[in-house]
Parts: sequence; C-alpha cells; structure tokens
Amino acid sequence: MNKKRQEKRDLKNIFKLVILWLLMVGGPLQAAQDGLGPFFLPPLGIAEDFRQIPEFVDPDEHASGRVQLSYIGRWINVWAYNNELHIPLKEWNNVYTTPAHYGTFLLDYEGYMAGVRASVLVGDAVSLEVKVPVYYITGGKLDGSIEAFHSALDIGQHRRDEWPRNETHLMYVTPWGSKVVAGSDAMRGAYLGDISLGAAWHIRAGNPSVGLRLTTVVPSADVPETSDSGSRYTLQLTASWQHGSFCGYHGIGYTRYNSTGIASLNLKKWRLSLLSALEYRINHDWSLIAHGMVASAAADYPRLDKNVIELSCGFKRRFENYVLEFAFVENLFFYDNSPDIGFHVAVRMPFN
Repeated sequence: MNKKRQEKRDLKNIFKLVILWLLMVGGPLQAAQDGLGPFFLPPLGIAEDFRQIPEFVDPDEHASGRVQLSYIGRWINVWAYNNELHIPLKEWNNVYTTPAHYGTFLLDYEGYMAGVRASVLVGDAVSLEVKVPVYYITGGKLDGSIEAFHSALDIGQHRRDEWPRNETHLMYVTPWGSKVVAGSDAMRGAYLGDISLGAAWHIRAGNPSVGLRLTTVVPSADVPETSDSGSRYTLQLTASWQHGSFCGYHGIGYTRYNSTGIASLNLKKWRLSLLSALEYRINHDWSLIAHGMVASAAADYPRLDKNVIELSCGFKRRFENYVLEFAFVENLFFYDNSPDIGFHVAVRMPFN
C-alpha cells in the first residue's frame, strides 16, 4: 500500500515538473546564438550529496569554436538539519550523543570543487565531452559571515548559531533506528569526483535552437560517507531562444542511477531535472543571468523527499579569448533546498 501511494506521489511530482517546464519554455522562440549561455551550474542542495544531477549546456555551445575548454570552481557552505526529536539543537551536545529517531539528520560542511571540462565537435552537429572534478571538504570558514549576514537582514539563523563553527558533521538515523555518524574531522580532505563522459547532438540551429545530450559517469569518486559509488546516465533535451536583448535557455533531463547508494536513505533510482535561465545582454560583452534549477526528490527520507528548487544570479563577461562567468547562490527564497551560500566561477575558452 505504501508503495502504491509513493508511486502516485512520484507521478504527481513528474506531472508538476513537466507542467512547470512547459510554462518556462513559453515565449518567443528565436535561436539564442548571440547569447553567452546559461551557467554551467547543477543543483547544489543537500540532496546532491547523495544523488547528483549534471549541469545543462547551451545547445549552441560550439557556435564560437569547435573545441570548448572550461575551468570550473565552486565554493559552497552547507548547513541542514531535520529535528524529529523536537528538542533544542543545543541540547544535542554532539552527533554521537543525539538520541536516535528516524528522520533526524544533520549535515554541516564547507566544500570546494575544481574541475576541467573539454567538449569537441566531431561532426557538423555531434560533440563529445569529458569532465574531471576534484573536491575539498572542510569546516565552515564562512559560518561567522553567514550568521552576520542573516542577522543584518533579520532572516533568522535556522539554528546554525546553536552549533560549533568551522567543523564538518554528518549524522542521520536509519529506518531501523541505528545512527550513522561522521564526526568533526571524518569528512575533511581532498577527493576525486566521478569522471563524466558525454555526447551531444545539435538537432536544430534555427527557430528554436534544440539539442539532445547524453552523459554517463565513471564511478571514480572517493568522497566519504555520501559517495554514490555507482554509474549513472542522464538524457537531456535543451532549447534556447532570443528576443531583442533577452535570451532564454530551457532544459529537461532524466537521470538513472545504477546503484542503490546509501540503502538506509531509500535513494531514488531516477530523478527529473529542469533548467530555466534568462539572460539580459547589456552589450556584446556583458550579460546578467538569472539561473533556475528544479530537481525531483532524491530519496524517500524526511526532507530529501522534497523537490529541489534553486535560484542563482550573476553575470558573464566576454573577453578576447575566453568567457568568464560568476554566479551567487543564497537561499533567501528557497530556504530548505539550497546551500546556505555558494559561489560559482568558470572560464570557457573556445578554439577552432
């Protein structure tokens, strides 16, 4: 019976996500070949620590060159907890002494990602790509600044000020009542991420511009505790348009996971993802971008069973030999799903 209810809920979520995507795609459909493209930015919320979804790319990515070489960097601060015990967080003392109650979890860390991606056009409309990421996990160097920022705007601390700063913690309780704990220093260190391979087909360069992309990963990640440790593949359909100084980028994706991952979290075997980004071209070299990502639930576990909604804002700047992008992520609008704060930067260099 529970399985049937879950299947109905999944179908409802799929319907909502597809309707949202159709609404986002609405508008003038003229190819956005003059635009600088969306951010190379995936969802970054807590669900992505357990079930990752890849970034979307512009279907006109190779309009500026047959080879695209990108360097990517991200810095995020994550603070997330679910208190099924209904007791003050400061009374937890630490994750080792917290009473076990299913649905109670805490995730606290700061993470840095550096990656390189290369995409090569091998025909008139087909490209191949590879991406290699590296992660470094540490305590929250931004904890104090985030608390000060929240106090200045009077938006509340989400009780992060009741917990030690500059540490890493992971704790969750399994459905059978046992507790999984990675304490103060267990997650610190540098780790290789999953190497991804992909192929894209630029279906249409006209009105609109449309692309199809398939990616998979080599399960090489050695991130402790949260690593998916399995292969997965993603199929994405993207479209772009331009109307005057505005460009739009929209995508829908399906990701299938071939591993159970952390079994005690009841992780999903598949997820849907949506992109909707709006670019305002100030001039030929400068653009302002609002970048929205939506992803379906990652697990049948409290808080992880909610759809992920993230909004990032920033700019792109075209130089003679490369394009620089910078984005800022802050969970002012979608408080429970985004990182507490995040920064994204990338440099894309085209070659012919």
